[in-house]
Amino acid sequence: MNNHLTPNKRRVSGRRFRRFTLIELLVVIAIIAILAAMLMPALQQARERANAAQCVSNMKNLSLASFNYGAACDDYICQGEPNFFVTSFNRTLYYWQELFVYMKLIPYPGGDVQGQLNNGKPLGILQCPSEKTGFVPSITGTTENKKIWNTWKGTHYGANWWNSHEPRSSGPVRWKKAFSVYHPSEAYNLMDKTFYASGAAIYGEMAYARPYEQSVGLRHSGAFNVAFHDGHIGTLKEYPRRGAGMAWKDVAWALDPPPYK
Repeated sequence: MNNHLTPNKRRVSGRRFRRFTLIELLVVIAIIAILAAMLMPALQQARERANAAQCVSNMKNLSLASFNYGAACDDYICQGEPNFFVTSFNRTLYYWQELFVYMKLIPYPGGDVQGQLNNGKPLGILQCPSEKTGFVPSITGTTENKKIWNTWKGTHYGANWWNSHEPRSSGPVRWKKAFSVYHPSEAYNLMDKTFYASGAAIYGEMAYARPYEQSVGLRHSGAFNVAFHDGHIGTLKEYPRRGAGMAWKDVAWALDPPPYK
């Protein structure tokens, strides 16, 4: 019986299948590559939207924690650096994020036994998934400073500098109560923070965000998430008084009523 099938054809269960030629295979690969390139920006945008949504969720939880702190502390706003000494740790909890963990206002995100929040690496709700920098560089640039001192200090979020500092002064901080906030729906409480480089100097805030050092983290496609003093969460493209030394001359930063002089 003669076999009339060519070498490029096969008979399987009564059907004939033709092999791909090399050119056809290359064309298919090229089409797949083009489709992947077209879909990549959409996938990246979807990933960023998911990261931004997670950051908003983190901010909501931190905002709730700040209200719970006020409820437990006679309506006082938690200072960015409360310097709360813990005898059992034999050390001081310098920053608001450490105090929130200690008071169980937020879940313990992980870290060492001394409660130092993993020596500076943000975890859990203190971590913004859109922040890609592992540590805040230091002014000196030494390995020790990069790893320990001038790091994120356990959070990608910062408290409004003027939550505790006196307007028109760089002097001692003062305790402020939530009921005294002049315009809570516009005044910042907590927000995305980052570091700012100016020439050889690098400013890394451990607990605060403020416009003078431009330490507000615009990492969500040029926007930042912020928790206001009335509890609502917003996403803003820009912040007032950027780079200005007298940032308290704006209702977004100042908790005190005008006039701002």
